[in-house]
Amino acid sequence: MSSLVALLFLLGVSTEVFAAEVKVDATPSVSTISDTPPADATRLVQDLLNAGKPVVLPCNVSTNVTALTVPSGGASIRGECPSSVLHGTSNLPVISCSGAALDVTDLTITGTAANYTGSGTGPSDAGQHGIAAVNCTRIRVRNVRFSNLSGTGIDYQFPSGAFDDAHIAIFSDLSISNSYRGVHTRNYGEYAEFTNLQVKNNVVGIEVESGNVSFSNVIAQFNSTGIKIDGQANQNPCHGTFSGGSSNHNVYNLVVASCGVGQVFSGMNFIADQSGGISPDSKGIRIYNSRGVTIANGQIGSNILVEAVDPASGSSTMSGANLLIGNFIRELPNSAAPSVNVPAVLLKKHNYNAAGLVDWNN
Repeated sequence: MSSLVALLFLLGVSTEVFAAEVKVDATPSVSTISDTPPADATRLVQDLLNAGKPVVLPCNVSTNVTALTVPSGGASIRGECPSSVLHGTSNLPVISCSGAALDVTDLTITGTAANYTGSGTGPSDAGQHGIAAVNCTRIRVRNVRFSNLSGTGIDYQFPSGAFDDAHIAIFSDLSISNSYRGVHTRNYGEYAEFTNLQVKNNVVGIEVESGNVSFSNVIAQFNSTGIKIDGQANQNPCHGTFSGGSSNHNVYNLVVASCGVGQVFSGMNFIADQSGGISPDSKGIRIYNSRGVTIANGQIGSNILVEAVDPASGSSTMSGANLLIGNFIRELPNSAAPSVNVPAVLLKKHNYNAAGLVDWNN
């Protein structure tokens, strides 16, 4: 008996199933699921993860699971190519990680939601997250596509962590579509980095409830809400950054509510609604009951409304000065100067169009 089969035998993994549905790579510590996995491969994949084995999913094959849980020793799941599919069949998270380490690369994670155009009634949040990460000590997700989830592509939380804990949370080269929400940082989930992220045709592209999260090179397009910063949850919210990218052609390109410690958008474009212009009822950019919200050095082709009162909570306790500086203003049909309802404050400096500085600068 080979040492690998002996190990699986001791761990309770059927060697018959192993022989039929798992291919052993040249590196004996890696298991590749066969090209004809069972109709429900949950037990097969979970047993391999529990055995400490990195799992490789085959190209152009959908491996169906109800839900997978990352064991305390950590897990690695990758595809032979990006068309390797891990398909969630229940309303549970496809992959759940709590208090462990997780690497996910080069595959597609799908759920059961229908396609969505970004307007009208879309998928609900039934908890069918692609990856639910709660205090993952080291999580890296790279080159993964998420789609059709009745929940969130990446649900990132860190409830037991402190700001000086040594943990790593890196998410890069991702696309999330046709889901309720693309990315959700919440429950004090901080110090994560999202780079090269596309969120399209979701109800909410990116929602930040807990702050100090960095986003760079973001494309949010054809969502109901492209980017939402929600400070109402009081989870050390806001004080994060968005650097480079765009939130264009959404019903709401940007919504910031009850943000009391600032949020910076640098080199970001906020242009047009889903019609390709600015319709008379376009929602554009909305800033409610917030201070320290800075939009700088990008392009603006969205109407802007700044209110002192959060319409959801009724609170005005966090209202203060916000800043719009150094942006090129795209004057599309129905463009208007920013609307600021006293006592809300929006400082407007060095914003310009093709003719020079716009006349509504302070």
